[in-house]
Amino acid sequence: MRTAAGRAGQWAGRIALLGALVAAAAGCGGGAVGTSPPPSPPPSPSSSPSPSPSVTAKDGTDTGACTDGSCEIAVSEPVAFDLELPDGSAKLAVTKVGENEVAYKVTKDNGETKGGASGKGSGCTAFFTDGGSNSSCGPAGGPPSATADTVVLQLVSGADGTALLRLVSD
Repeated sequence: MRTAAGRAGQWAGRIALLGALVAAAAGCGGGAVGTSPPPSPPPSPSSSPSPSPSVTAKDGTDTGACTDGSCEIAVSEPVAFDLELPDGSAKLAVTKVGENEVAYKVTKDNGETKGGASGKGSGCTAFFTDGGSNSSCGPAGGPPSATADTVVLQLVSGADGTALLRLVSD
């Protein structure tokens, strides 16, 4: 015959076992008895470094190298700077740089020249002379050559969102 203490111990054991089974079924037990819960995933980085141009250019990213009308720089975001053209001072603004797309605007006292292109290998080339300017956009082609009394602008899009800007003058 069982004593009251024996029956109470038996019920306490059954209740403890039932509690462990309910917790395991609910996912609160972390698995088998005596195991640790799975490790937490590593924290995600709070900020990623800002992208840098992946195109190698003779003058890096220094827009100051372009003020004399001759440079080759990598551009990964819109920029603007002053430069000298055969018919006077102007402001060159690269207004759009993205994956396989570019746009620019050159503003002078007597007007503006602008263009834009999108698509793999696309770009714009503009010629500035004492008598005006001429611009075309489409397939980029190779680097421009120096031409007498002319500043040539070439802006070539890149697949990674970095463009190559070239200014060539004699």
